[in-house]
Amino acid sequence: MNETKRLIQLREQLNELARDIREWDADRWRISHKENHEGGAFSDWHGSDDQAVEIVRRVQDILGEPARAKPVKICPPDDECEDCSAIAA
Repeated sequence: MNETKRLIQLREQLNELARDIREWDADRWRISHKENHEGGAFSDWHGSDDQAVEIVRRVQDILGEPARAKPVKICPPDDECEDCSAIAA
């Protein structure tokens, strides 16, 4: 693939990623706003961490690097949810 086509492809991939990030950010704002009114501001942190990992994986893919990003485990060791238990396994 010549350099110009590769640059166009990279631009398209980065624009798509930027659109997804804006959508995720808007979703996080809606969730946070709703949770603040309902009194549970911490209930969806896992989703935002998974989105951050997805962003890193996609950037690594765009750059042609091996995927190294893994989900983040955030629960305390004695009080793990199912998602954190699966990550630890």
